[in-house]
Amino acid sequence: MLRRNLVAGAITALMVSPAFAFLDKVGLGGGNSGKAVDADSFNKSRTDLEKKYILAAAAVLASQIDLAQALNVKADIAQAEELNKVLKGGNLSSDTVEKVSSTSKTLNEQLKKGMEETDKLSAKQKKLVGSGLVKYAAGVAMTAALGIEAKHVAESATDVLKSANPISKVKLASELGACLAIGKELPSHAKNLVTGGNQMVQIATKKGVSTKGAKKKLAEAANFDF
Repeated sequence: MLRRNLVAGAITALMVSPAFAFLDKVGLGGGNSGKAVDADSFNKSRTDLEKKYILAAAAVLASQIDLAQALNVKADIAQAEELNKVLKGGNLSSDTVEKVSSTSKTLNEQLKKGMEETDKLSAKQKKLVGSGLVKYAAGVAMTAALGIEAKHVAESATDVLKSANPISKVKLASELGACLAIGKELPSHAKNLVTGGNQMVQIATKKGVSTKGAKKKLAEAANFDF
């Protein structure tokens, strides 16, 4: 009797959750169509966040690849290209989100080193690096703009997991893994991207690269809250 009451209480909590319809799909809901609007809202927020994250992450990685090629830097281009294929395929998981953070951070270190070790940039290289930095900064601004949204969606997903029954929690955790990882990773990831970008801009400026556009975008990115 006690167990029945506990389960009933958990299901009742889920029925008033904005994620109820989604939970119903994985065997946790009770089919309460009266909460469909709230459930749709949760699912839309989660899907929108993941789509925006994919676009931002892909933009940053693509710009880092362009910069590495412009500088003839021996960087982890192959890994970045493979990761970009995964992102563009819509295959987002918690593991992919973590790899995006670590790969972009490593690439920035390699790019900074490559810039510093390059004695003189040709006119063509200066143009390509300048363009690459603008694209990079735009991707960073897209990433940082997701801060508050990622926090709210991840908090909702966490509440859903807390309310789930033990039998379905494992499957549910997998379904919500990507948005939870974005909420966890994004603050430090965005800050690393801004810091790395500003460092690259400083080095590039000394090498005679026009960096005004990149500076402006990175300043915008630094002003977003998390």
